Amino acid sequence: MRQIGSHVNLASVRNLKIPNQQMKISKLLSTTTFLAGLLCLTACSQSETAGIPTDKPVVAEQTNWQELTNTADAAAKKGDKAAAERYYKEAMQAALQLGADNPSQAESMANLANFYYVQGDGAQANDLYKQALAIHEKANGLEHVDLIKDLVGLARVCQSEKKDAEAKTYYERAAAIADKAKQPLPADVEADMAKLKTQTK
Repeated sequence: MRQIGSHVNLASVRNLKIPNQQMKISKLLSTTTFLAGLLCLTACSQSETAGIPTDKPVVAEQTNWQELTNTADAAAKKGDKAAAERYYKEAMQAALQLGADNPSQAESMANLANFYYVQGDGAQANDLYKQALAIHEKANGLEHVDLIKDLVGLARVCQSEKKDAEAKTYYERAAAIADKAKQPLPADVEADMAKLKTQTK
């Protein structure tokens, strides 16, 4: 009887261990799944923080925008004004697909503004430079070097329209940002600023 009892007790103990082991395995699998998910979230977060595009359609749209911009630049260099304007506009539309606050949108506006400025269309250039400036300010703050191109563009439009006081304000702001970033302004910009100072004496 005692042996039978011992046998029954031993079997009972074994039966008790089985679900305990299953529970441990279940917990281990749950923990592993959790850690894998956590690592995935961390990797995705780091990619977003680094500005690495992970969405294939976005990468394709960015590539399309760059190709249109390069084509527009090439057309402008050849003197094909109609083609340059068309491709700059198409590039701006392509940039919209990346988001209204995307830096590509501001760059497209500045490119088209430069084109209009060279053609003597100060009104359109002025509007586009201001839009580009607003996007850059919202994205990067008020003292980022990306603002210099827009500020210089606005200054030159004002200078061409004899709005010397406004031109001086834009030039001075651009110079202050460049100085703070310890980056020299391009020689042609320095020359335009010097010319303005001579005219306003």
